[in-house]
Amino acid sequence: MSSANRNALRAYCTGKSARVYIRTRKNDSSDAYVTYSAVMLWPDDEERFANRRLNFAIEFRDLVAL
Repeated sequence: MSSANRNALRAYCTGKSARVYIRTRKNDSSDAYVTYSAVMLWPDDEERFANRRLNFAIEFRDLVAL
């Protein structure tokens, strides 16, 4: 992930976590999308290489369908 993309996500989660809204597929085999309220958890460690983040993963918990 580029630094620009990482920084754009960081605007939504300025601390360790933040409540956000996400829209994603209902399940892996469906084309239906659902909007959720969720807690976005920022990773504890960010592996950096040049101007990129490697193996960068944000976790979403406590999804509530809206």
